[in-house]
Amino acid sequence: ADPMTGVGFHGIAPGAKILPVRVTDRETGEANSARTVNPGVLARGIVYAVDQGAKVINLSMSGGKDEKVVRQAIAYAVRKDVVVVAAVGNQQSDDAGALPSYPASYPGVLGVGAVDIEGARTNGSQVGSYVDLVAPGNGVLAGTRRTGHMYVSGTSFAAPFVSATAALVRAAWPKLTAAQVI
Repeated sequence: ADPMTGVGFHGIAPGAKILPVRVTDRETGEANSARTVNPGVLARGIVYAVDQGAKVINLSMSGGKDEKVVRQAIAYAVRKDVVVVAAVGNQQSDDAGALPSYPASYPGVLGVGAVDIEGARTNGSQVGSYVDLVAPGNGVLAGTRRTGHMYVSGTSFAAPFVSATAALVRAAWPKLTAAQVI
């Protein structure tokens, strides 16, 4: 989001070029619906983004199943020197051990958990070896397609902070590999 006079909101990397790739038909207001993303569609979206020259891919989604076609698409992105950032999920209960999380668990993916303003893990932000770092994910002001702005919470809103930061790093030091950026 570019800075605008009179609007106290702008993005972390406003100069970054965005390549929107839609992989689900979930509409605004359905944030709490657990609709599954078709793995084939997601994989094609990842490959498409890579083939269009994306240098950073944000995957604000997570699931508990290892999907071969998605794993292969992620591996393709990693081989093509793309920074792949994924939300780790919001299904953690305090008494549960680490839950599965994909695509955050795939090799080369930067898994992002969520913290609140005090730096504490937000309720539900999953834990496990796939959590590489955390970012703000509670009460995040975000731009919306229909209503202007709203406050949102979850790892899906923490991951874009990391993706935008990766875009800034790649812009400042374009010779760094994806692994070096991570």
